[in-house]
Amino acid sequence: MKIHLKAAGPIQTNAYLLTEPKTGEAVLIDAPLGITDIIRPILAKEGCKLTELWLTHGHFDHMQDAARLKRELGVRVTAHREDQPLIETPEIMEGFMGAKLGLEGVKVDRWVGQGDKAGTRV
Repeated sequence: MKIHLKAAGPIQTNAYLLTEPKTGEAVLIDAPLGITDIIRPILAKEGCKLTELWLTHGHFDHMQDAARLKRELGVRVTAHREDQPLIETPEIMEGFMGAKLGLEGVKVDRWVGQGDKAGTRV
């Protein structure tokens, strides 16, 4: 497995792309603005398909490209249940920030919570 650390978006938020050329799969942790274009060449070089996006939380700088990744690459999105309002209703985050951020809500495919183990919650 390879870990690719990439910073993107207006405040250079870190995203982590985990690629596994042996299986041809990849996972992205967080989706700052512009990360889609940054990771495409890496995925091509590694011969991997992005299958999952894990959002650490619902702040704007961690999810600005989430809807685009889901739409364009068909990724499955995983996030913590307590951030559901921020992730699905980005107007809430815009209200906190006092500005339009151009956020697009994203449908989460798998919710996780404190104490979950791999495969225990859908």
